[in-house]
Amino acid sequence: MMRLLTFASFALTLLPLAAPAEPPPTTLARPVPVLQQWTGALEKTELRDLAPRNHVVTNQKDWAALWAAWRGGEPPAVDFAKELILVRTTPGRKGFTELIWRIDEVGDLTFTEKVEPDEKPGFSFVVQKIGRGGVRKVNGSFLPE
Repeated sequence: MMRLLTFASFALTLLPLAAPAEPPPTTLARPVPVLQQWTGALEKTELRDLAPRNHVVTNQKDWAALWAAWRGGEPPAVDFAKELILVRTTPGRKGFTELIWRIDEVGDLTFTEKVEPDEKPGFSFVVQKIGRGGVRKVNGSFLPE
């Protein structure tokens, strides 16, 4: 009888380990609404180097420089206290068929994308304006100050 009680106690301690784990945060991520979007393709590949490495623009100076180089003229208004600019590029000129940013419960933005590759020189880009609320990270890296 004592062995049965010991086994039952041991089995009960393992029960929480057998329960299904919580899904990782990325599976709980929800799509982020895009407030505005601009797309394009440029032949000069060196202009691709102007895209932010962390995929995010958080200030007017960088936004104005990127817009001037890729589109020319004055950039659309962005209230960086409330909004962010997200940037993705891909080689070739056909570009993206889909780009979706998602935010998880800890405020990390991640993306999924589908591109249509081609051999043309240059690159394609997607620039999206989103609300800043709740965003703490982009692809695991904290937002720059």
